[in-house]
Amino acid sequence: EREAEIIRALEAGFETPEGIASSIYTGLPPALVPAAVDSVLAHLIKLKVDGKARQDGDRWTLTEKIRPPLVDGQAG
Repeated sequence: EREAEIIRALEAGFETPEGIASSIYTGLPPALVPAAVDSVLAHLIKLKVDGKARQDGDRWTLTEKIRPPLVDGQAG
């Protein structure tokens, strides 16, 4: 799922929509890069609305460490 990829990119230290897009849309033709950045930005805005990400200028970070759900008391 794209949102999970964006969360992983944020956890890996990518902070801008452009950096995140380049990390998850590898091999994308240059003409499609603006659409990829727009898609990432839309996901970042959703994460912000959900309280999972915050924005400082063009930099984005997670508000908390997002972990997989627990399965039978074990980390997933």
